[in-house]
Amino acid sequence: FEGPVDFIENEGRHDLESILSSPSPFYYSSKELMLKFSISSRGTHPGLDATLEIVREEGIRPEEIQEIRFKAKKLYLQYPFNNPEPTEYENAVHSVPWAFAMLLLGYEAGPEWLTQERLKDPIALALAKKVKMEDLPRATEIWDCGVRYTNDGPNEVEIVARGKVYKKTRTYGE
Repeated sequence: FEGPVDFIENEGRHDLESILSSPSPFYYSSKELMLKFSISSRGTHPGLDATLEIVREEGIRPEEIQEIRFKAKKLYLQYPFNNPEPTEYENAVHSVPWAFAMLLLGYEAGPEWLTQERLKDPIALALAKKVKMEDLPRATEIWDCGVRYTNDGPNEVEIVARGKVYKKTRTYGE
């Protein structure tokens, strides 16, 4: 095995014996590769993706949304994740409601989410405040048992708009 000196020994998620062995069937790490499309925590991506799918399928405009119910692991019910009014970079990159608002308003993930002008935008702030977060017991169970990387971690999203509730469930793997 060749690689940077001390790479495996310093990286707690890698086990030298497992990497050098050849299990059957052959395992390749790309089967669990997760690419983030948003700057928010990767644990929110299934719900963000489901939200975007709902609004595209139903043609829902941000101003029609009355409420977004995001159900995920209980970690997100705490600060800074539950902050709907981030005032600076450090708050905004962790804020789940802010990620929902930014994606729904069509801003590309990145610096545009984090400018002082954007953080003071009354439309974005109002939309972020419509995000209500709840514990999803299955997601919390996975998190609490110490599993950090899994394709099974679920999110549920319900969007209340036009007098209806639109619902989707997604997992990390999806």
